[in-house]
Amino acid sequence: MLFKSKQYLLTKLIIHKIIGLIKKSSITASNIGTEFSLYYFYSYNDRFIEPNIKLVKNGIYYLINHLNSNYNLNFSNKKINFIDNMVFIQKFHKKLFKLKKTYIFSFLRGYYINNLHLYSTNINNLNNNNNYYYFALYDFHNIYLNYLYNYIFENVKYYPKIKYLTNTNADKYSINELTDNIPFKIIFLHKKKYVNNIIKFIFHNLFYDEFSVEEFNEEQLYVYNLLNNFN
Repeated sequence: MLFKSKQYLLTKLIIHKIIGLIKKSSITASNIGTEFSLYYFYSYNDRFIEPNIKLVKNGIYYLINHLNSNYNLNFSNKKINFIDNMVFIQKFHKKLFKLKKTYIFSFLRGYYINNLHLYSTNINNLNNNNNYYYFALYDFHNIYLNYLYNYIFENVKYYPKIKYLTNTNADKYSINELTDNIPFKIIFLHKKKYVNNIIKFIFHNLFYDEFSVEEFNEEQLYVYNLLNNFN
């Protein structure tokens, strides 16, 4: 009973501090999103290398230790031992999705657009007149993709061209071995003849804070520049 009480209080405190960082600025929120992206990457790969719950839990150690180093959260490894992986993730996302949209999308920008390349697109070929333009997001789980999917259908008046799929190996949108095998993806599709552009819609949400462009990471700057040239 005492252990559960300590575990609950510590989990609540860590989540409170992480949410506080996300609310600090759009760039900090984006950076925290990248940290979570790496957490899921290591958890996902550990799970498929060896089905051992201790390996999956190491992702929490990796995440919080990184946050300790980068943001001085001051949580010891001994305290991190109290954290239950599933309880932490469940409670964190409950708090995250109650934040303002701007914080959530900054977090998601950092989560998807970083050196892991959890996205792919063909909008760099603006002479693609006969086929769909696409922007695809890949994920190790469906938590964030569900949020994006529901958000779009709640906030656009037209019927958007979207595919939300369980991934298949070496699909035509995939750009590397990682995206070949990640289990979930959502594809935003557009043709020049369409009046409404769902790719621009999702980009404008991910990059609403364009005044911070000088602080975007290399991948984000690349995608941002594509957006400015895409109609």
